[in-house]
Amino acid sequence: DVISNLLIVGIILYGFSSGIVDLSYLAFIAVAGGAYLIYLGTSNLKTKLSISSWPRPVHLLAKGFVLGFINPMDFLSWSGVYSTIHQRPLSFLITAFTYLMIGCGMWNLLLSLSVSWCRPYIKPAFIQGFQLISGLILCGYGIFLAWFGFKMLVQ
Repeated sequence: DVISNLLIVGIILYGFSSGIVDLSYLAFIAVAGGAYLIYLGTSNLKTKLSISSWPRPVHLLAKGFVLGFINPMDFLSWSGVYSTIHQRPLSFLITAFTYLMIGCGMWNLLLSLSVSWCRPYIKPAFIQGFQLISGLILCGYGIFLAWFGFKMLVQ
């Protein structure tokens, strides 16, 4: 997530933010993001995951990067941040950007540590239920996002 946010901010700072407001671009991102969420949701529903068989960190990092990078809300939120501070001095931008990335990193670290510390207390039934619910939510949101993107393309 932090790595994809770095890339998004870099794209916005280097002048590609005008393409972000193009409706065909946003529609493409919505359809691609929806398709990826449907893929993640169906893979969640098919996979029987246990605590001992969690994916390797590299796979999780790659999934997080792709999910964060194709998320239109990340582009829009970072564009909003940039639009409020773009006329400030460079030192302010570097400081603000550094603090934002440290905050994102600390949040992800807190989540990772929480899962790691709670791992011995997590029962297999909880993991299966969580996987089922999260898979259904991902599929539902993916269908909605893809439908919204197709609707934007048609108009």
